[in-house]
Amino acid sequence: TVEAHARERRMNEDDVHSDPDCQGYYGSMAHMADEDAHVVGVLTASPAAQLAQIKAWGLPPATLLLLMNACENRCFFCANDGVLRPAPGDITRRTDIEARLHANRGLGVSTLCIVGTEPSAHPDFDYALQLSREVGFERIELMTSGLRLAQPGVAERWFDAGICSVAVPLYGATAAVHDAVVGMPSFERTVTGLDRAQAAGMAVRVHTLALTRTLPFLAGLVEFVHARWAHPVAIAPVRPKETLFDYATQAPT
Repeated sequence: TVEAHARERRMNEDDVHSDPDCQGYYGSMAHMADEDAHVVGVLTASPAAQLAQIKAWGLPPATLLLLMNACENRCFFCANDGVLRPAPGDITRRTDIEARLHANRGLGVSTLCIVGTEPSAHPDFDYALQLSREVGFERIELMTSGLRLAQPGVAERWFDAGICSVAVPLYGATAAVHDAVVGMPSFERTVTGLDRAQAAGMAVRVHTLALTRTLPFLAGLVEFVHARWAHPVAIAPVRPKETLFDYATQAPT
């Protein structure tokens, strides 16, 4: 939701890049070389700037924690070298996680959204969950591939650590459709992860992209998600990324 608002409302880049808290936090930003500058602006803004923007959009108060490291999926629309093989300096440092989370002692926000190139794979993910509770966050919403949730016990542990909802991408109701988009076999683990997340008490939020290759299967995906988890699917347009794919053929007209 925050990312969608960033695209639609176009956060002022000057407001973000002039904030000293942003300087150096995300290394060379090679992992975001193909992302929309306004989306990056929201994700990398200081917690105070994020909170102000989210409130301006009329959304419930929240801040964002962006954890950058290697992604587990290989989605054709996202997988550049910075996402798959980030330089050590581009992996979010523990000291920076601490600085951004400690900012909440002054803000007093209760909801934290954790995002990134598979945040749960970050070496300090568990530490970030623990610290989030210590600085006052009561609700943690996580954007994830959902793959790690398929491991026994993970969903229960994350729920106990404060994660109340997970947003997970799913590109089709079958392995053939989904796995072709993510570039690796992951459908079965993703679905199992969503099952276990819901059973543990988390809300599951499934999102997908409108792609030429998946358009014929969108109705089936919506039916699958509603039948299995009693939830709608958020469908977003794919953003142009000229260095990664041919937008003219991959985006529906």
